[in-house]
Amino acid sequence: MTFFAILCPPCRWKCQSLNTIPKKYSEAVVSIIAVNWSEDWGKRDGGKRMQRFIKSTGLGFPLVFGNNDIINRFGAVDRIPTLFVFDRQGR
Repeated sequence: MTFFAILCPPCRWKCQSLNTIPKKYSEAVVSIIAVNWSEDWGKRDGGKRMQRFIKSTGLGFPLVFGNNDIINRFGAVDRIPTLFVFDRQGR
């Protein structure tokens, strides 16, 4: 699971590098979820900025909108990009 913001250059690079994983491994082995943190998902621009991010990074894994509840469940994520890796038991 990676927490990112579309205006963050290191986040863009992180998403691009994570794209290589689904190409090498099946979803049964490795799953990636990107949590967008701090983007308004189109309230100002109708989602155009998010669509440009997805297109430019070639995002090859699910993208969800982060909120305070999600952020806090992962220990109050306070910087981006932040990457969490879990084993099959969720540790």
